[in-house]
Amino acid sequence: MEVRASAEAMERPMRVLGVDDERKLRHTLRVCLESLGREVREAALAQGPADLAFVRLWHKQDEADA
Repeated sequence: MEVRASAEAMERPMRVLGVDDERKLRHTLRVCLESLGREVREAALAQGPADLAFVRLWHKQDEADA
């Protein structure tokens, strides 16, 4: 399967959505990805279009189960 990027996508920075309920973690992700030239949006809940999304699927309850 061949994947081709549209001309529009090749001209703009990759859009990344960082989703996490912890503000500090979202900020750290933003700083790292923006330093690589990415366009980053943060959200406590998933929203809007993005080329790539980082979503943390860990909950504090999971730590108690470990």
